[in-house]
Amino acid sequence: GTRVSYGATWTTPVDSILAVVNMGYGDGLSRQLSNRGSFFHKGREVPIRGRVCMDRCIIDVTGLPDVVAGDEVTFFGDDGLIRKDASDIADLYGTIDYEIYCGINERVPRMRVD
Repeated sequence: GTRVSYGATWTTPVDSILAVVNMGYGDGLSRQLSNRGSFFHKGREVPIRGRVCMDRCIIDVTGLPDVVAGDEVTFFGDDGLIRKDASDIADLYGTIDYEIYCGINERVPRMRVD
């Protein structure tokens, strides 16, 4: 297999398709989500693989035939098919949802939805 990210904390078990997400701990994505957290792509969970880096993280999109470069993924919120709340993420590392909200910094665009 291929070792992934800094420290090689995860190795692909088989031929895998990995994608780079332009979000890391510099944006508020906790390093505690390394090899534990996930994003969503069109209603399907895609796990974070390896360590969360400052500006990026790696997700495993193996088995998702409709993934193309430039696709959006959802960290929390609603992707139209599935909803994941900040409290779901907070539960992964024993904190509260407000810490998740406050951790997302100004580098991440906001969109107001009425």
